[in-house]
Amino acid sequence: MKISKIQRGEHFSFSGFRWLAIEPTGSGTYALLDSVPELLKRRPFANLSTRRGKDLSDWKNSLARYVLRHTFLPELLSQNDQHAELLEMTVDLTALDGTGSSTFEDTIALLSLSQYQKHSDVIGETHAEFWTLTRASKKILDEMLTIKSDGTVRVNADPKFSASELRPVILLAPESEVEKEVQTEDAQA
Repeated sequence: MKISKIQRGEHFSFSGFRWLAIEPTGSGTYALLDSVPELLKRRPFANLSTRRGKDLSDWKNSLARYVLRHTFLPELLSQNDQHAELLEMTVDLTALDGTGSSTFEDTIALLSLSQYQKHSDVIGETHAEFWTLTRASKKILDEMLTIKSDGTVRVNADPKFSASELRPVILLAPESEVEKEVQTEDAQA
């Protein structure tokens, strides 16, 4: 089935992983990883070797981005036998306090806080806390926002040693083939 036929809030399978369609658009569908593999669980956001005084909240140079781009993405693409195409997307790197207003082009990323707030109704409660792209302030080098399992937002002041899940977001081209999750009557009750 084409991703363009999947509605917001529906689950589907792509490259052996379960995804949640969070935002169908004319250019494609944004999807959030729903079945987080062990590789992406309990991960720090920042690299442990980052020197004191360096920016631990910088997405472009983060350990989180490195793991997603160089470990998870190749695995995802190697299992892609469904003729699906991942598109580059614009990610919002604006801090919670509005500082550091910028965007960045990426093929795989994390949710920003504004994306989470926009789609929290379909994301719902989760099994574990997960990182966002959003930092507390550009002026503070070590505070990132995480989403707790109950859906509340938390300022995490330890992106180097604190461990949360990496739940990536991708943008699938409209003609990408995916497998829609079939809901049984038991699952709907």
